[in-house]
Amino acid sequence: MEKRALSKIYNENVVYLAAGALFIIIAVVLINNISDKSEGTLENTPCYQSVRQQAFLNTNVRFFSSGLNCPLKRSEIPSNKNDVIKTTFSGELLDCWETFGKGELELFKGDNGAFCHVCSHIIVPDGGEVSQSEFLEFLKTPAYSSNPANKGKTFEQLLQPSQHDSEGYFTDSQLSSIKNNDVLLINSSKNSDYAVVFWYIKGRSEIENFFVKTRAGSPGIAIMGVGALVIAGKAVGAIIIGAVSWPVAIVVGLGAIALGGWTTGVLSGYARESPSWLAQTYIMPYDKGTLSDLGCEIAET
Repeated sequence: MEKRALSKIYNENVVYLAAGALFIIIAVVLINNISDKSEGTLENTPCYQSVRQQAFLNTNVRFFSSGLNCPLKRSEIPSNKNDVIKTTFSGELLDCWETFGKGELELFKGDNGAFCHVCSHIIVPDGGEVSQSEFLEFLKTPAYSSNPANKGKTFEQLLQPSQHDSEGYFTDSQLSSIKNNDVLLINSSKNSDYAVVFWYIKGRSEIENFFVKTRAGSPGIAIMGVGALVIAGKAVGAIIIGAVSWPVAIVVGLGAIALGGWTTGVLSGYARESPSWLAQTYIMPYDKGTLSDLGCEIAET
């Protein structure tokens, strides 16, 4: 009787162990399949994940910044061909913008604060040149993205906040005006090192101070990027262009604001409502002194 009972218990244990082993094997296979599919995607990077973890903790700007795992990405463009340069910069601009939430993610709590992070340091070979209008035209082409949801979309579409109402940043007449005042965005004869920078500023006074500081601290450089001004819970898409001052022209939706900057242009248009935050990602010359003066963090590679 005891032998039968022991045999029954033994058989049951064997069944349980076999079932457990089978479950583990299935789980490992599923995890490996998921890992294979996600490997190399932006969502799987430590920086992308740490940004969302820190935002979820809802801390202040200092603790948000200190908990990030976002090493500087350094790359050398192998060719001075125009399309290679445009592809590299547009890809880095999109990755940086999506990593930090495309302006739709509240990164830290509090009514005021400013955070700046250098996503990429890109080195351009001799002879490399791209004008601002050329870069804008390139943003209308299909994007190179590891995210299946982005398939078939252009850089321009992906760089806009999801709440943005318009199909494109510019009308034909606005783009024509930009071409008439075109400057080189990338000019290796003048500067071979460039940065893709992300800025996040909360509060009207901080936004106003930001543009006062950047105009004074870095005059005469060419920049270009995208941004989102969040007001009353809605992200208003914008593209930022700078040449002589910072910025020279900003387009919000389909309305152009020239020579005034955010302070006298966008903010005065929303005088009754205080902006929640301004997020922007742009390309600018990589200069440690200038970036440090602007309060931008340069993490180790």
